[in-house]
Amino acid sequence: MVQPLPGHEQTVRSVTVSTDGTFIVSGSEDRSVCIWDARNGNPVLPPLLGHTAGVTSVAISTDGSLLASTSLDHTVRLWNARTGEAAGEPLLSHSEEVNAVAFSPDMRWLASGSDDHTVRVFDVATRQPANLEPLHCYIAVKTVAFSPDGRILAAGGTDGLIFVWQMETGRPHCDPWQGNKSQINYIAFSPDSTRLVFGSEYSTDFTAGTWDVDMRQQIHFFFGHIHSVLSVDWSADGRFIVTGSKDFTVRLWDAATGDAIFVLHGHGYQVSSVTFTPDNRFIISSSEDTTIRVWDIEEARLGAKGIFSNPVQRLPFVAVRNQWLLGSSDELLLYVPWDYIAHLNAPFCNILIGHRHVVLRIDDGTWHSGENWTACWRSVV
Repeated sequence: MVQPLPGHEQTVRSVTVSTDGTFIVSGSEDRSVCIWDARNGNPVLPPLLGHTAGVTSVAISTDGSLLASTSLDHTVRLWNARTGEAAGEPLLSHSEEVNAVAFSPDMRWLASGSDDHTVRVFDVATRQPANLEPLHCYIAVKTVAFSPDGRILAAGGTDGLIFVWQMETGRPHCDPWQGNKSQINYIAFSPDSTRLVFGSEYSTDFTAGTWDVDMRQQIHFFFGHIHSVLSVDWSADGRFIVTGSKDFTVRLWDAATGDAIFVLHGHGYQVSSVTFTPDNRFIISSSEDTTIRVWDIEEARLGAKGIFSNPVQRLPFVAVRNQWLLGSSDELLLYVPWDYIAHLNAPFCNILIGHRHVVLRIDDGTWHSGENWTACWRSVV
C-alpha cells in the first residue's frame, strides 16, 4: 500500500531528535524546518518558514522548547518548538553561509559556524552575541559541538583541523589538531566528554575516527565507507557510533573497539545527517533523496546475525537492479514498482518520512517462495 505523506521537497540536510525522544526536527534545502512526531512520523506543525535559502543545520534545546536553524542565507534563526513561531529576529552576525548550530547543554549559549571562518556564540536569553570574541578558524567552519559537560566547544572545517575552546574564557583548550587531511564534515562528543568522533571527506586512509580530547591522541579509525562521511553521532550510553555517508549507507560501530557492527541500506542518495534517539533504540537518518528514516537498532543487529523477524527480510533476493530483484546467480526474480524498492532495501526501517510511504500488510503471516510463482496467487471472493 502506498500512502502519500507530507515531506521535504529537496535534500534534507540535517535531522535531530528532542531529549525526551518525542519529536524529530529536520532542515532542508527547500528552506523549511519541519517537526515530526517520533512515534509515527506525522507532522506536528506546518513547516517553519522564514529562511530565504536552504537550511543547513538544526538543533533542539535541552528542554525541547526552542529550535535553532542555520542557512545559506547567512542567518541563524530561533523558533518556538511548541508553536512554530519565530523567537525574535534572525541573528545576523555572520557574513557568509552558516553551516552548523548547537545549543550548550545548559541552554545558555548557542554556537554557530560559518564559511566566514568564525564560530559565533550567542546568549540564548538575550539573543545577543556573547561577551566572547568571535572564535576564529583558519578556513570555513562546517561543524560545531558542545561537550556534554558544557566545558568545551569544538569546531571543524575544510582544512581538516579540529579547534577546541574552553567555554569559560573563549581561549583555546589546546592547539588545533589534524583530524584528517581532508575536510571535517561533522563532530560529536562522547557522553562523558572525554572523546570526540569526526566524519570527514573521503581519503585513501579513512573517513571517520575518534580522538581523546585531553590527550589529543587518535583512538580509532573507521574503515568501510567508500565515500565521504557527512554526519556522525555517539549513542547516549557511549557504546555505539553511527555514521552517514555519501555512499548512501548508514553504519553502526562499536565505540570501544572501532569494529563495524552493521550497514543499513535504503537511502537512494547520500546520507546527510544521522543521530541516535535518547533511548538508544533507533537511528534517525536524512538524505538527499528527501526522506527521513527511523531504523530499529536491535532488528538490524539480529539481521546482521542472520536472525530475521520481518518476512520481507526473508525474501530470497541478493540485489536490486533496474527495479528487478536478482537471485544469487543474477537471475531475475521479480519486478518491483519504484515506490516499493526503498522499503525492500531497508527492512529495518520502522518509519519513512517522505512524499510517499510504503506499508506492507501481511494478512495471515505466510509467504511463498520457490520456482512455482503461480502459488503466490490468491483469489479474492
